[in-house]
Amino acid sequence: SVDINGLNIAPGYQYDIIRRDRGYLGLEIDLNLINTKASLALTGNVGNVTGSGSGSKSFLAPLPAVGPVFRWYPLHDSNRLSIGGSFRGMPFFGYGNFLSARGDVGVGLTQHLNVRVGYEMSSRLSIHGTADQIAVKLTHKGPSAGIEYSWGQSPPKKVHNPNPPPSDWHV
Repeated sequence: SVDINGLNIAPGYQYDIIRRDRGYLGLEIDLNLINTKASLALTGNVGNVTGSGSGSKSFLAPLPAVGPVFRWYPLHDSNRLSIGGSFRGMPFFGYGNFLSARGDVGVGLTQHLNVRVGYEMSSRLSIHGTADQIAVKLTHKGPSAGIEYSWGQSPPKKVHNPNPPPSDWHV
């Protein structure tokens, strides 16, 4: 039997390149702290000889990644609900690569604090093997959840004015 468990925590920073009332397009840089634990247990029987063995190993891989991120605010004049996604990755210069793509929905609790839930469409770590080392290919996918705190400005709320001030232009 084999059991493999992985946990990915990814603190990061985001810079908005284009920011509008209805959403933004930005660049996200994060450090994926992937903690993976694996165990293997086996039993075999050949003729009258029975053998068994087991082993386990865990490792923490800090993997940097960078890529585009977007968010759209579907409610008119509100940033309380958002739909977003990102694609991040990093090559390891001949040793392998790390790629991650996700989509999520966010709900604003306060002006700067959001709760996000979504789906990790794929998070893949690929390390190429050599003659004396085994190759590693780990793929994570499934539900994701997180808390987001924004230190920057949130999109400004539009104020609806039924009587706008007169314009300097007259026809």
